[in-house]
Amino acid sequence: MQPGSIEDEWREDCAPRRLLALFATKWTSMVLHTLHVRHQSACRTGALRRSLPGGSNKMLI
Repeated sequence: MQPGSIEDEWREDCAPRRLLALFATKWTSMVLHTLHVRHQSACRTGALRRSLPGGSNKMLI
């Protein structure tokens, strides 16, 4: 595999795969959506937890 080749771009530790792994969880996408839509991108932990039914402190940590 040569640097800059297509195979090198899609290796297991490449940026797109790391990003997909981050957003692949249920709670990550729900938290980001709630922060964006309901809280204009910033809020306290307690307010965020109340906005996410079924979410727990452990999930937010």
